[in-house]
Amino acid sequence: MAEQNTVSGPAAAEFDADVIIVGAGVCGSVLAKELTAKEPGLKVLMVEAGPLTSTTPEGYASYVRQFHGALAKIPNSPWPDSPYAPQPTVLQFHQIPQGTVDAGGYYVQRGPLPFGSEFDRTAGGTSMHWLGQTPRMLPNDMRLNSAYGVGVDWPFDYQTLRPFYERAEYELGVAGEVSDQRYPGVDMAAYYGGYKFPMHGLPKSWADRITTPDVLRAKLDPTKFPALDYPYGFDAIGTPQARNSLPNLGYVNPDTGVRGYVPVGAVGAPERGQRCEGNASCTPICPVQAKYNALKSLGAAQGTGRVQLHTQMVATQVLFDTSGGRVTGIRCSRYNNFDSPDISSVTVRARVYVLASNTIENAKLLLNSNAPNRSQTLGRNLMDNVTMLRWGLASKPLGVYRGPGSTSNIPTFRDGPFRRKHAAFILPLDNWGWIWPAFGPDAQVAQLMAGGWPLQAPGATQPQTIAPQHMFGKRLRECAGNAISRQFFTHFEMEQLPDAANRVTVDPAYRDALGVPRPVLSYKLSDYEKETFRVAVEMSKELLPQIGVQDFTAYNPWDTGYFDYQGQGYTFYGAGHIAGTARMGSDPSQSYVDPQLRCHEHRNLFIVGGAPMPTIGTGNPTLTMTALTYRAADAIRQQLHAGVS
Repeated sequence: MAEQNTVSGPAAAEFDADVIIVGAGVCGSVLAKELTAKEPGLKVLMVEAGPLTSTTPEGYASYVRQFHGALAKIPNSPWPDSPYAPQPTVLQFHQIPQGTVDAGGYYVQRGPLPFGSEFDRTAGGTSMHWLGQTPRMLPNDMRLNSAYGVGVDWPFDYQTLRPFYERAEYELGVAGEVSDQRYPGVDMAAYYGGYKFPMHGLPKSWADRITTPDVLRAKLDPTKFPALDYPYGFDAIGTPQARNSLPNLGYVNPDTGVRGYVPVGAVGAPERGQRCEGNASCTPICPVQAKYNALKSLGAAQGTGRVQLHTQMVATQVLFDTSGGRVTGIRCSRYNNFDSPDISSVTVRARVYVLASNTIENAKLLLNSNAPNRSQTLGRNLMDNVTMLRWGLASKPLGVYRGPGSTSNIPTFRDGPFRRKHAAFILPLDNWGWIWPAFGPDAQVAQLMAGGWPLQAPGATQPQTIAPQHMFGKRLRECAGNAISRQFFTHFEMEQLPDAANRVTVDPAYRDALGVPRPVLSYKLSDYEKETFRVAVEMSKELLPQIGVQDFTAYNPWDTGYFDYQGQGYTFYGAGHIAGTARMGSDPSQSYVDPQLRCHEHRNLFIVGGAPMPTIGTGNPTLTMTALTYRAADAIRQQLHAGVS
């Protein structure tokens, strides 16, 4: 038996297990819990590159304090950042000129546009800072090529994935009302099949009132948007989300048949976080852990006594038996602290191996391992929900900067015949005011104190200045309260088609502190996505005035993510919804993993997370990633029972 990669130097320590999972985020933690719950005696070893996020109330409170003290309230600001497991942040993203290399952050950006989404490398993964939104994919998202002649199809349909969605919604603790879900062109009875969510939906925000279904239907005429080729009416619905509300007494556990649901509170303090308190900081941190994070699943898995978690241990090479089509081990580098290079080499071995890291990290690890890649799809088809921001001032206070980041969305354009020409999109109705597009509310308060808040709506010849004088005390509070509470914000989250040119590669010229080659990203938007920006701007010009919002959106050439399309400038952002790089499919010549998430070329290697998703659709992907993890768990259990490794 010949290994493609061998461990050099002193003999490495070895750990033995039935299953090794690389990554202790949502998918890795859920998988460990599922396998140990249903397979008595099964031993699981988990390898996590980042540090252990504290599981005590005092430790978690320290992250809340770190968030409060951070100058930039970015998604990664509360969480530990190890020099030996570096992670990207939104502060590292720059406009990348065509043909140049940016090595300023963790990503090496080769352009022509910057990839704008980040992730956490820590126990709990990106679930420590995610927003918590959990929409399912729509049926046509999974048959995009068959329905509209673009993209690719999944190897199975929505109904095949539906029972796995139900298992995922139980584990994540999803709150919502099935009766409130209405999707364009979808038979909702077949979509949910008489199902109820584990918990009732959260109360909708004050801002949602200006975009209620009645308001939209009364004021907006679909015929005003001929470019959309859209046959349905406008709508607004509550957004399902993984945060605690009131348990649904009519809910039935799909695995056990037990009626009712018991919310999972904070890690280390289960009496806390039993219900969302509306702290308004879901991203980057829920202070009471009413929002799901992967430490909840991880803790339950560790409670079996059969899960061994090794943090600060970076997987650096997957070892392959090139003649037998299987993985024989994973080489890791363990660092003991952040301050000195005390590094040891470790090889871990098991019967089955699962890569459950972030989409980009999974690809980086395999590419650095010179993994066999018959289909040439490894690292390719990197996707995100490309995002365009729109903001303005409402005529009435909206009560922003309180509650979850979003409680409702406009799903009207998640599907339709227009997808033959441009991307589908969803419009979350945000409760964060101008925090994303204009650094609100801090920037606006500072502007008022400095002598006024200049605003210039698109097309206006002169800026409108709120209170053009230095302000302090009572007058500052009154003016800021009135103006800031009227800040309206929404964003268009668009699907991105899989494109082989959007990819992750590695280059030994760019290494991290452990000497591991960093991810090199090539990224662009196609005309399919860019046309969506044009249509979305035209739509928002109709939408915002009709709901009483004066538009103050502006895109500037110095913005990160700025691009020109048909003579107009636009700015795009990343949504943090990273998918692709290890496509799932039935044909080994066209995909990297099979419909059970098993690598075509390595029978004991599985990949879970966003990497196997053939398309991304328009919904936050965590729920779909978790559903796919349950599908992989069933396949792994069957394989272990069959004695195949």
